[in-house]
Amino acid sequence: MTPSHVFPEDLSHVPQLNHSNSMTLPMQCRLTLPAYREVRVTVRGRLHLQALFAVKFKTLELVTAASIELSPSSPVFLHEERPTRHIILEMRKEEDYKIPIWIIVGSTLGGLLLLALLILALWKLGFFNRQKQREEEEEQVANGKTPEER
Repeated sequence: MTPSHVFPEDLSHVPQLNHSNSMTLPMQCRLTLPAYREVRVTVRGRLHLQALFAVKFKTLELVTAASIELSPSSPVFLHEERPTRHIILEMRKEEDYKIPIWIIVGSTLGGLLLLALLILALWKLGFFNRQKQREEEEEQVANGKTPEER
């Protein structure tokens, strides 16, 4: 077996599954209703968990498209010529998105180095000395020393 052999369960090499490279399930529902009635149609399906475990993918988008067509003799009219709705269910496998430990360690060390450089720059600019000078002045005022005695 060569490494370039692709198993049918491996979908990672296919950018998108659509009607040209996968099986679709068309459904048709015909309703005859009086013009003053309202109808709600619910379509349900099941996606077996065992099938998802067997298939190799990183991200899977399950697209459901629904449209309404009226017969030409229908007295009912629609605001759109052929209203179509797309419902997209996106699934991801968690085990494919683990972050390597070297990225975590490198990011941590890089963040600590950046913090150290920021503290060094502030120290060189005298940011930390200002607070120390204020504390010394307040201490001298509290001890009763006037500015001339300093």
